[in-house]
Amino acid sequence: STQYCVRTAAVGMAREQSREAEQCMVTPASPAG
Repeated sequence: STQYCVRTAAVGMAREQSREAEQCMVTPASPAG
């Protein structure tokens, strides 16, 4: 789930910049986000 987290963080960086990255860090085991 690390790869997914990285991808989510990258997308969040361009969209929210921190919101997605933070949530991803808190729930890296989320397949749907």
